[in-house]
Amino acid sequence: MISDSVLYRKGDRGQAGTGSPSRRQSGDNLPMPQNPISPEARAAALRVELLTHAHHYYVLDAPQIPDADYDALFRELQAIEAAHPDLLTADSPTQRVIGQVLDGFKPVR
Repeated sequence: MISDSVLYRKGDRGQAGTGSPSRRQSGDNLPMPQNPISPEARAAALRVELLTHAHHYYVLDAPQIPDADYDALFRELQAIEAAHPDLLTADSPTQRVIGQVLDGFKPVR
């Protein structure tokens, strides 16, 4: 195990004038914790998130994220489903057209 006293803060090589290393600050230069999520769980979470965003976009006319962010989530779900065909569900946003006609539109003949 590495001692706290020999770790430096980002961009710091010691306390000014002392020649000694600074104490490590909480969170400095720490790698992100690795909590791998299963493809099943990630696909399920993406379906819920995409359906929620689609509802806000199409039904409420009040998007919560930019289109590019939605598209990135959609592509991530497509990639998971392509890699794991057993995770493909009929209700997946990748398998259907999402949206409803907003109130105020009248049928055209």
